[in-house]
Amino acid sequence: MVGLWIAPDYGYSWDEDIQRKHGRVVWDYVHAQLDIEHERLEPDITFRDYEYRFHGTLFQLSCLWVQRQLGLTDYRDITLVRHYGVFLLFFVGSIFFYWTLKFRFRRWQIALLGTAMLILSPRIFANAFFNIKDLIILPYYIIASYTLLRFLANKSWQWALWHGLACALVINARLMGVWIPCITLGFYLFDLLRHDRALIGKKLLYFGLFVVSTISITILLWPYLWERPFQNFIDAFALLSKYNWGGEMRYFNSWINAQDLPWHYALGWIHISTPLVYLLLFWMGTFQILRDFFQQILKGFYKNKSQLYDLVFLALALGPLLIVMVRESVLYDSWRHLFFIYPAIIAIAICAFVHLNDWLKNRNTKPLIQALPASFLSFSMLVTFVYMLTHHPYQHTYITLPSDHIETRFDIDYWGVAYQTALRELIEKDDRDKIRVRSANYPNDANARMLPKDIRDRIELVWDIRAADYYLTNYRSPTELHRYMNNLSPLVSENEFLSIKSWNGRVIGVYRVSRK
Repeated sequence: MVGLWIAPDYGYSWDEDIQRKHGRVVWDYVHAQLDIEHERLEPDITFRDYEYRFHGTLFQLSCLWVQRQLGLTDYRDITLVRHYGVFLLFFVGSIFFYWTLKFRFRRWQIALLGTAMLILSPRIFANAFFNIKDLIILPYYIIASYTLLRFLANKSWQWALWHGLACALVINARLMGVWIPCITLGFYLFDLLRHDRALIGKKLLYFGLFVVSTISITILLWPYLWERPFQNFIDAFALLSKYNWGGEMRYFNSWINAQDLPWHYALGWIHISTPLVYLLLFWMGTFQILRDFFQQILKGFYKNKSQLYDLVFLALALGPLLIVMVRESVLYDSWRHLFFIYPAIIAIAICAFVHLNDWLKNRNTKPLIQALPASFLSFSMLVTFVYMLTHHPYQHTYITLPSDHIETRFDIDYWGVAYQTALRELIEKDDRDKIRVRSANYPNDANARMLPKDIRDRIELVWDIRAADYYLTNYRSPTELHRYMNNLSPLVSENEFLSIKSWNGRVIGVYRVSRK
């Protein structure tokens, strides 16, 4: 209920229009392939020649169907359909995450704690309201992780089918999701041969059923694969690590190109945008899982199902990260392309928390000492919760580094989502009927169109800065940051009218335009 209530507070993000376009192009293609008469939504675009035809579009098609069923045409309403959609998907994912942890640890309290940690993660939480491009894979990754554990535990035809469906969904959301079928292959077959040889023939048939269902449902849900499915899949996979975007990004006080990233780019962003106690527990859990693995390496790698599941969590978390580092994949705008590994990071942190609590209890330490892990974690979650309340609705700008003017060291609001908040505050502070604004980039214009209808007409977008009353910026580009750091027009500090701030830097700046 809280999520549905606050969803309209979040602004438009940079790629939303192109994501909607993906859905419209595929909508035309699907209707043509199924020989269903309809009015073409993108008459000037042919799917086979469309630049982004390789994207999975199940989410976009679903939102487009809802939009058309409701007869929505207003820009704000169309955007909110997708915002509600991605939030509800995240909500369903959080339920599956609870089930995953409960299945592993057999304690609902631990499962609820881990789910609370997932939700009390500012960047993930905020992206779950507007990021219709990257965030949708995260809940599907959770669902596929849950079905993987159940498939390993039961090795039945029912779980083979459910896991096949889950894998098809995660692959459709983003091709990197193919990692889950890959580790399913390794863990299932090894566990079968090592610990579960009874009825091995039947259980191999179940694995074959999983493979067939994954391939079949993936092709069914991904229109790009309807023609030349295997060749098109290979072509899409080839584009995965060599995407051609080559923009400049701010990273630890330097400008770097997306085509020439340092090996630690994703790892660095994970460490500066995740609550510190969560990170500490994650690395403790990683050490514990690897230690147990090496202790058992001559005895079969793991001694029970719990250790097997922990190894699955480790593979889910570190596998994609290592792949993009080794393949030198193109990443940009922090680690948003890897947000989907975050639930596995939390699961490993919970492993460490449980292990630490059990270790202290087994040593018969004083109750005060036993309470330390829970106390530190509770304090961290409380501080994070306060941050999320006081920085609503731009929790996606969360960075843990204590230095001031963090906007000069990193891209903060690279999505431009907080333009919505800035425009609303500007309307509150300036009582003119028409407020003319010019901005540094497109998301501000889209956010102006997405304002509530009762105030939208008060903002007039102008191209000529000399005709504007205010200039808005999210400091994203070498030019903008140079102007800001050197106090150059239009980003002159004396002309700053208002700013949206995180605890350690500026997110959006609104500057009066000088008429000199």
